[in-house]
Amino acid sequence: MKGNISKIILAFIIVVVLIFSFIFMQDKDTEKTSKILDVTKDVEIDGKYLKVTYASGNMIDNKITYNNTLVKEIKIANYNGSIVSYSLELYDAYVSNEELFYTLEASNEKDGKYNIVVDNKQVKGDQAIGYNLAIDPNSSIYLRLTFNAQHLGDATELKGILNIKSNLTEKDIFIREITNIDSKLQTKIDELNGIGVSGNYIISLDELKLDNNINGYILINAEDISNIEYYYYVYSDKYMLKDFNYVGSVSKNAILDIDNDFIRSLNINSICQIRGKKNCSSFSDLTYNTSGGKKEFDNNTKKVIDLVKADFKGSEKKAYVYDVSKDIDNPTNIRGYILIDNTKEEKEYYIYLTNDMFMISGYNITKYGNFSYDSTTIRAYVESAFNLSSENASKVCSFSGFSECLNKEGSTI
Repeated sequence: MKGNISKIILAFIIVVVLIFSFIFMQDKDTEKTSKILDVTKDVEIDGKYLKVTYASGNMIDNKITYNNTLVKEIKIANYNGSIVSYSLELYDAYVSNEELFYTLEASNEKDGKYNIVVDNKQVKGDQAIGYNLAIDPNSSIYLRLTFNAQHLGDATELKGILNIKSNLTEKDIFIREITNIDSKLQTKIDELNGIGVSGNYIISLDELKLDNNINGYILINAEDISNIEYYYYVYSDKYMLKDFNYVGSVSKNAILDIDNDFIRSLNINSICQIRGKKNCSSFSDLTYNTSGGKKEFDNNTKKVIDLVKADFKGSEKKAYVYDVSKDIDNPTNIRGYILIDNTKEEKEYYIYLTNDMFMISGYNITKYGNFSYDSTTIRAYVESAFNLSSENASKVCSFSGFSECLNKEGSTI
């Protein structure tokens, strides 16, 4: 009898220990970055502490399909007797395309009415999601961050870490404004259907109609229309960028204190000379590009590739070559060929396409994966270079490494 009681007591002690161990591990884990568990952190801002809880963690590693959303929720508690200003940032970020947008909302109650703080902004990578935010004394606020994917192709991949931090510095705000300027400029270029005439163009920020205190110019080097470069000569009342090649972001080290003598000398001619260019034109000289820009070429080639994949029914273990102008119902201005290597268990597709402005030549999309519109896979069209590999179906066959290929109907080319 005593032995049974001892066994029961021992079993009870083991159960209690396991329960407390599980609780302890949960508490310990919440101090770490996690995608599953809530993460609670004490954040110091100007000597005051906020208790921040990231529901399901502050780490993002998701794929979002077209017209679907990812929602992240954050609770911030201010136990101080004064207002605390803060910002929300996304860092260590990766986004697979430019068609992901976010909306930030706030509410005083978890299940209460949410008000929009930032509406439908583009996700560009490392960036301030919201800044100049504030929380009242001895109160809590709930943030709801919604990412919305508008990319029609593959699911949009988003990675990064959310972080509540001190408010932005003046340099942070300057960087944010540069990002907005780039977005406005790209919109203006898209309205022209891309840049179709090679050359150097200068645009004044006045033409972008910005609602900020940034002035100056941008030189657009479009000598290679497939690889356009942007050089910034812009300034605020405190900072400036001087001959800065903007490629998606600005580091704080690139921001200079304003040089008023340099600013006074800025004009279209002086910028052209700094870059060593013989001739620069005004951006306003560009007209609508009827042939289509690089984004349109990217979209159209992918339509054509999908049409060929859907149409292909070849049964022989050989290579087939499709003429996209004849073998499919092609609604685009894309011409050229797609070779299907049907000798392998998984078919491989080699791309030889152009619209006489841009081209892709010899790219194995099965092996190397989808390309983006800003990829070096898309090059400016050069007739001699394109014809070297893609003048006809026979050249496409041999250039791809095959001695014999069939056409869509199964006849030898």
